[in-house]
Amino acid sequence: MSSPQIVSTSAAMTIVLGSTVVFVTTISNADVNRDGTIRFQFGNSSGWGFDGAITGRRISGRHILIGDSDSWAGTWTADRR
Repeated sequence: MSSPQIVSTSAAMTIVLGSTVVFVTTISNADVNRDGTIRFQFGNSSGWGFDGAITGRRISGRHILIGDSDSWAGTWTADRR
């Protein structure tokens, strides 16, 4: 069995946080492990980070969105295709 892998590191997203606008063009710090854990970040130090776990076809976890002076956290889910 081959190891899981990240197949793309490009993104196109505009994040608006109040008066802060963050343009995201990359996926960085991406990691997928055999145990089903996944971690990636849109943008660099000021961006949007995700941690989660893959269970069947569903990925779920926590995220944090970082602005210039504030941050916002929450949960997220996605279905694998």
